Amino acid sequence: MRVLAVGAPLGVVSQDDRIAEPERQLAERDAELKRLREQLEKQGEVIEAWKRGHRTRPGGKKAQRKAARDGCTRSPGRSHGHRGAGRTAPASVDREVTLPPPPCCPDCGGDVQRSPEPARRQRVEEPRPQPAVETVAYVRPQGRCVQCNKRVLASLPYELGPNAKVGPKMQARIVEQKSEGLSLAQVQRECKRAGLSISRGGIQQFLHRCATAMAPRGDQIKNAIQHATHRWMDETSHRIRTHNGWLWLARTRDIVWFEHAESRSAEVAQAMIGDRFRGVIHSDFYAAYWTIEGAEHAPCWAHTIRTATQIAERTELPEALEVHQSLQRLDQRAVRSQQKPSTAERNAQALSQGLRELGRNPQLRVHSEIERLQKRLRKRAKELAYFATERAAEGTNNSSGRTLRPHAMSRARCGPARSSRRAKTYAMNLTATHTLAAQHVAFADALCAARAHHYGRGKFPTFIAAPLARH
Repeated sequence: MRVLAVGAPLGVVSQDDRIAEPERQLAERDAELKRLREQLEKQGEVIEAWKRGHRTRPGGKKAQRKAARDGCTRSPGRSHGHRGAGRTAPASVDREVTLPPPPCCPDCGGDVQRSPEPARRQRVEEPRPQPAVETVAYVRPQGRCVQCNKRVLASLPYELGPNAKVGPKMQARIVEQKSEGLSLAQVQRECKRAGLSISRGGIQQFLHRCATAMAPRGDQIKNAIQHATHRWMDETSHRIRTHNGWLWLARTRDIVWFEHAESRSAEVAQAMIGDRFRGVIHSDFYAAYWTIEGAEHAPCWAHTIRTATQIAERTELPEALEVHQSLQRLDQRAVRSQQKPSTAERNAQALSQGLRELGRNPQLRVHSEIERLQKRLRKRAKELAYFATERAAEGTNNSSGRTLRPHAMSRARCGPARSSRRAKTYAMNLTATHTLAAQHVAFADALCAARAHHYGRGKFPTFIAAPLARH
């Protein structure tokens, strides 16, 4: 109840009203200041995460709401009603350890009487205590030439090379560890754990020799990639000291090809593809891939939906959330259409039309980032719907992303390449190890055969199956 002073004229505001208005304004400003401070703190966390090497832009993983991150209530293990799964027990036992009987009951403390039931065996796997490295002495008989009286030694196995100190199988393990993203120091520690002492320079020499031995199959891999009907492509940073550099990837389902270049221009992508390529390129929306003439494109739905997700998280607009949900529904519809070849063409046309309508919707155009995404949908609607018409195609470029992930994660540990030669050696070794793994060929066996061919004897291993190289 407001009280006016006695004798105060009508229309004059009381002292209490004059005080209440500034207090209300101060309360509103305090609330606004608190909201801005919270927003600034969140943005600071995002920026710090970005500095530490997260590939997600601000508004991505670190900016997701805590409720969304902690909302999963699923318990560990398989769902109710499904058969359980566990590790299979080893088939053989190397040694047995007999334990003393239990002295007392762990529940009540009573004495335990031994029963006639057979003892139970708990099988546990442990590494062997002896070193994993085997030292082999090759006994080389020697003689002298009857013509020139020169001393002649028995030849070593060709895969060892002229003056080997470490065998090809150990070298193959070193190359595989480096290709999996380990730094030279980490590879050196792994060698030491196996009982082998070797310097980082020696490890780098093994990497160079492996790349040299495997190099003759580079042209075969490149030719198989260029004649494939479907190809997945991607690129990521791989600097040479302080200079820019890029690691390019082109792969099929069973062949992987890496190439290092100092440029990220369209000329590199065109050189990898070749002039006569007639097939489908699965990639993201990087413009270099779209300059290749004669190629059909199947852009990545995962990139599209991820962009919509980040826009929705950054802006918190209902229109952005609607775009994200609409893209998810269209993606699910495209996946279902791919499983029905009889109606795939008609469904692809409807899918393309739905993408264009989503891109033209003026009611959703309330933010510049949403408008940019809508422009992409209008421009690439036909290509986004392509994978629904062919079962051999994929709607995402995730396979190339998974292939590049070990390298992307190792950049913080390994740093940039020391020289252009090291970068090209790294790319060649990645090509060999990933292709052999996709072909289910043991890398150590292939390297032994390649080294034997390199040092003058034997046939170079053919690890690209001709029927598989077309996919």
